Amino acid sequence: MQRKQISIFLGFFLVSLLIQCEKPTAPVGLTDGRVLLLTGAVTRNGEPLAVDATVKQGDQIETGDASSAEIVFAKGLIMRLGANTKAVLDLQASQVQLNKGWFAAVKNANEQKLEVVTPTAVAAVRGTSLCMKVESETSTYACTCNGTVHFHADGIAEEAVTAAEHSAIRFVKEGESVKKEEAGLEFHDNAGIETLAKKIDHPLDWTKPSK
Repeated sequence: MQRKQISIFLGFFLVSLLIQCEKPTAPVGLTDGRVLLLTGAVTRNGEPLAVDATVKQGDQIETGDASSAEIVFAKGLIMRLGANTKAVLDLQASQVQLNKGWFAAVKNANEQKLEVVTPTAVAAVRGTSLCMKVESETSTYACTCNGTVHFHADGIAEEAVTAAEHSAIRFVKEGESVKKEEAGLEFHDNAGIETLAKKIDHPLDWTKPSK
């Protein structure tokens, strides 16, 4: 009788483990960020932003002419917002809502999720680095600088773009649909991405995609 009870217990235990293993992994949210560098006029929720300030869930960061901001997060993630940029930080969802302007990010290859949402496309960073520029409400430039980035848009299936040294796409909205166009190296260069990478001690190798 006792053996039967033990067998039943073990059976329930194993089933419980299997169910837990099948559950999807919850997204890894971003921690609060720290402002590493500022140039020009940069605001958070309409108020001037300062170096070493903490950015939190829901903050809207906006930069003016000839202005920029660099924000660093735990687990080796740094992002840079260029001039005339407006972005909202949804840290709980590990997302940056890039409404207009220029954005670049470098991250270590780990479980940390990062998505960049623009009016015409969404980028999910899996590898090391990317650059995006919202040119207008109907056009977004997106470059996998090094590593792998997954892109998708309305009417376009998700596509993984892997590159050792820059592979760019332009997403253009025409009516209710979005189309992809090949693009070249625009709005950024190796030196700028390398500068970001060094600030999180993550050297880049332009001869092979980072994993």
